Amino acid sequence: MAGSMSGYGGNNSPLINEETVKQQNNLEVAQILLEDEEDRLSALPDPVLLHILSFLDSTTDVVRTTILAKRWRYLWTDVSKFDFCNDSQDTERIRAFVDWIFRTLILSCGHNLKKFRVKFNYQDCFASRVYSCVRFCIRFMVEDVTLDFSQGNYKLPPTLHFNSFLKKLRLRNCTIAPPQQSLEWKCLTSLSIEEVELSQSLLGIILSGCPVLEYLELTKCWGTSSLEFNTRSPKELVLRNWFSTGSLPLVISAPHLQFLSITDHTIGETNGALQLFSISSLVKANLHFKYCCLSTNVTDSVFMRELFESLQHVEELELGNWFYEVVSEFETKGWQLPQYACKCLTLNAFRCGESIPGILRMLESSPKLETLVINWSDPPPPPYKVSNIAPILSLVPGDPATSGDLNCDLLQLKMVKLALFEGPYDVDEPMLKLVQLLLKRARILEKIAIDVKEFMGSSSTTCSSNYSKISQTVLSYPRSSPKIVVQFCS
Repeated sequence: MAGSMSGYGGNNSPLINEETVKQQNNLEVAQILLEDEEDRLSALPDPVLLHILSFLDSTTDVVRTTILAKRWRYLWTDVSKFDFCNDSQDTERIRAFVDWIFRTLILSCGHNLKKFRVKFNYQDCFASRVYSCVRFCIRFMVEDVTLDFSQGNYKLPPTLHFNSFLKKLRLRNCTIAPPQQSLEWKCLTSLSIEEVELSQSLLGIILSGCPVLEYLELTKCWGTSSLEFNTRSPKELVLRNWFSTGSLPLVISAPHLQFLSITDHTIGETNGALQLFSISSLVKANLHFKYCCLSTNVTDSVFMRELFESLQHVEELELGNWFYEVVSEFETKGWQLPQYACKCLTLNAFRCGESIPGILRMLESSPKLETLVINWSDPPPPPYKVSNIAPILSLVPGDPATSGDLNCDLLQLKMVKLALFEGPYDVDEPMLKLVQLLLKRARILEKIAIDVKEFMGSSSTTCSSNYSKISQTVLSYPRSSPKIVVQFCS
């Protein structure tokens, strides 16, 4: 059987590379050791050996264990995971790869298989081989299936649309066209779709056929600007780089949704706004998108105001570094932020004075806040410019709205984490001013963790000096909470 595998990954394979040679040499060394010493490893029971094989990422490496000893020759055929991955752009190399997959599946018994993934640059000429993979998964009732095609467009066969044992399904560049406008994935709990056109009607068909779906991930998909989730599933929705139709707003309606994450999405420019309706069940939200500040566009501003208001009841809220632009825009229009119920707030902010007022306004609007996380990042290079934002240094003493202070104490705040707190800094650094303010205003604060890995991981004299200056400065600040612990971590 080892000879039958030489068509892919062997010394005569057209796919041979430096990494393949290295792995082959390691296996040959292991074989020599097994021959020279008592083969205690091969004496282990099959379940133990199969568990050892499960730690190998690539099925190619799993199959290569056949050279170790006779005991291993057929062991690989009963593994719980198949992972076939190839990044080649050459048609003939891809053909050799898919033919090798076909031969591997013929030799495999597949009875213990739980997870199956195939990833390569798909072309229509390989449709029959992919169909063989699908039939294999159906025959052995594989629960976790991934069809990951970085190009092309594979049409799912009708048999895959009706499956009673699939629990996790990941599709990329796969056309979903259920026969008779229906499908049945009765046990599916997790569905990930990437680079696929999805109309609202098709999305409705999918959700209707997945009664126990908990997690839905849509990446780089398109086809509609209105996403309505009227069923009780999913509970979690992740949108990455959704392509809206023209300048229409992306409208999401999900009365039973508990977790929502929107990343890599742009509001403004060619994309419209974001509107959330019927999200009363939402507990956690992560809105990490790009906002193109259009202060002259009243409609866009109203959309953003409605978005902020729709999140009032969310208990765990994470906002991208666009939030302070919107908050500053609100201030120029005389709008007030609503009062939020969030207990855990994560803010992604640029390391600059302009971000501080927005952070303060969010803190003032979160009276129930218990945990605050701020992830700092470097501001984007020019010509990026944030408009309508007054730096914290141009302040009016005594005025809480502009003095860089809060107009209230933080009565529930217990935990603060400041991530990526890098230097160099001086004692007037806005981030240090924020730390000083938190120590002053948080009455029951228990811990503030400051990430200083930029300094901890460097041996330079400058970094050591900056770290020493920061730590001494922070520890010298007065504290309102008697039991607070200040921790510097890397």
